[in-house]
Amino acid sequence: MDELNLLRQHQHQHQHHLVVRGLGEEIDLEIGPGDDPSFPGAALVGVEEHDGLLRLPGQTKKKKKVVKKWREEWADTYKWAYVAVHDNTSRIFCTVCKEYGRKHRRNPYGNEGSRNMQMSALEEHNNSLLHKEALRLQTASKENAQPPEIERPVYVKALSKTAASILESILKRDPHEAEFIQSIQEVVHSLEPVLVKNSQHVQILERLLEPERCFIFRVPWVDDRGEAHVNRGFRVQFSQALGPCRGGLRFHPSMTLSVAKFLAFEQTLKNALSQYKLGGAAGGSDFDPKGKSESEIMRFCQSFMDELYRYFGPDQDFPAEDVGVGPREMGYLFGQYRRLSGHFQGNFTGPKIFWSGSSFRTEATGYGLVFFARVVLADMNKELKGLRCVISGSGKIAMHVLEKLLSCEAIPVTVSGSNMPCTAQAVDILRTAKVVVAPAKATAAGGVAVGELELNPEFSLMQWSVEDFENKIQDAVKQTYDRSIKAAQDYGIMKENPESLVHGANICAFLNIAQAMTDQGCV
Repeated sequence: MDELNLLRQHQHQHQHHLVVRGLGEEIDLEIGPGDDPSFPGAALVGVEEHDGLLRLPGQTKKKKKVVKKWREEWADTYKWAYVAVHDNTSRIFCTVCKEYGRKHRRNPYGNEGSRNMQMSALEEHNNSLLHKEALRLQTASKENAQPPEIERPVYVKALSKTAASILESILKRDPHEAEFIQSIQEVVHSLEPVLVKNSQHVQILERLLEPERCFIFRVPWVDDRGEAHVNRGFRVQFSQALGPCRGGLRFHPSMTLSVAKFLAFEQTLKNALSQYKLGGAAGGSDFDPKGKSESEIMRFCQSFMDELYRYFGPDQDFPAEDVGVGPREMGYLFGQYRRLSGHFQGNFTGPKIFWSGSSFRTEATGYGLVFFARVVLADMNKELKGLRCVISGSGKIAMHVLEKLLSCEAIPVTVSGSNMPCTAQAVDILRTAKVVVAPAKATAAGGVAVGELELNPEFSLMQWSVEDFENKIQDAVKQTYDRSIKAAQDYGIMKENPESLVHGANICAFLNIAQAMTDQGCV
């Protein structure tokens, strides 16, 4: 009866403060001005009966208010890092810590007593791997003036527990590969509805995110003065589930294993999104062709191929052009490959039609980008004619984009040098403004289509006009767009959503790979 008297006494004396003791447990609930006015008379959740004495006449079963729901939402919503400029240096900080000090002095219920709950949520966050990663990057930004991590900061969104666990495992395994982590973060975020619908895809995604093979090797070469130099070479064969690997080679001082894995992963999804059966790969070296003589570049390419030739072939892996690797470099690489392998069947892609590749190869990707934009606008009952366009990039692809835009009577206003022009934060700003974002893996359908034609053994015997190539590219672009939109709609993402193309392309590509990996077993 002591417990019954205690309950009645507090109901009369404290209308806004309830203390209920049941089964050796004390629950302290505060009621503030932001709460439902009917709460004092509402039932409490989770208070169990104790010999039938805790239930008053005329009252329903006692319930307690769940006060930690907002805390879990708060803790899950602000798990990302952000980059800011301090002392003329870009540094990375944890947004949760920033938002805690600026916005979250009171909880959504308006209770001053939420301070303890905030401290508890903050403590949980401080112990999380995401927060520690943000602090690690912040420390690196202080120690180094321009570390590579700062140029490509890890930008972590709020994810479901399943998706977050996958991302945290990557952060734990490869904490210094910022470019690779940033690329998979977008994909994992898009695949959340797929993972929820089919739990078996979680294990497939975990296997897919680990490359099949990574080659790291030294590339010694001698300059024109007879001095020896050594660079580092990379080749990542990310997945051969759909077919032999295909992907570019990049010669640039910023080339690292993280960049190679990022490019190979994107190439894997890009090829899987197309109708062609190809895997994905990428590679290159931190060698800089700028300022080098023809003979120096030739010697470097030959040394580079000395290591990789055994991993190339029409049924295994074949390279393509990328930054720093043009027709000249591809010619040197192919010549050394032919010399070492003893045959001509290498399927190296490039514009030299007399030995390999297509004379229309350079234009294909640029034209395909414009065709893709035209398809997107047509679905919105708009046309490209008369629209102002900003071209990010000033290389070979950008020049062909400019050429095709002018032929479509669009108005290009800027052309600028760029590589990965939009950071994750910039893309989020575009999405917030409801700007339609099309992923590179979908807009590059033109280059993939022509690359597939080059794999045909009879390709060099075919007679192709410019009109034939453009029709082939337009068909590939339209099919890629339709597949992306359909995949998004199948998982509840409507076409009106500005992110539908991003999510749809990732979902469609992943499902194609997942089906092949399921059929082939755990290999």
